[in-house]
Amino acid sequence: MSSVILYLLKSSACTGILLLYYYIALRNKKMHRFNRFYLLGVMIVSIVIPLLQLHWTVRHTAISDVVPVENLLNVINGQGEADSSTIAHDNWLSVYQVSFVMAAAISFFLLIKVQLGIFRVMQLKSRYAVTRKDRFNFIETDLPQAPFSFLNNLFWRNDIDITTPAGKSILAHELTHITQKHTLDRIFAGTVSAIFWMNPFFYLIKKELSAIHEFLADEHAINDSNPQDFALMLLH
Repeated sequence: MSSVILYLLKSSACTGILLLYYYIALRNKKMHRFNRFYLLGVMIVSIVIPLLQLHWTVRHTAISDVVPVENLLNVINGQGEADSSTIAHDNWLSVYQVSFVMAAAISFFLLIKVQLGIFRVMQLKSRYAVTRKDRFNFIETDLPQAPFSFLNNLFWRNDIDITTPAGKSILAHELTHITQKHTLDRIFAGTVSAIFWMNPFFYLIKKELSAIHEFLADEHAINDSNPQDFALMLLH
């Protein structure tokens, strides 16, 4: 059980060091594609590296450490008293076990929450007509939170004219999310944050990834529009 705690501590320390470098050297630089994969790499490295450093030691019992048979017989016959340190050690192990079960239960609950979020979005898709385009599914809705994208699905709000300059900018913005597979980043970051919920740095990475996705999509939307159209897109 102590090896699990040691692993979590090493993983958090690794994430914290790499994220600190990101905030100092990378965050304010206009290199969003690199930053995206750097943050994803930080999550992977923080999970894998501590596992590679874990090692198991086997304690070989010396002859002098062997408990005499007479002492064992005394314990069996009730003639000996339990070592208080052994009792304390057993109690400490039980605390570890309860803590581990509680942590696993929280992770399981958060994973279910992630899966329910995916299910709800896919359920929205079944409520509206789907038009298959070249690279994505176009779903025209009356949802107030639209337009937004999920995997290769573009949920469009029916009161936004797609033929206007602002509409074209919004379309380019959302298509960038689809073509660059930003949803996969979100699912991966959400899953890792759910499993390793005790690592606060993963939540910061998830937040930074969302911001980077928006920067990447905005860059693509600006390329084919003037600043006024881009401002209208942001208002929508």
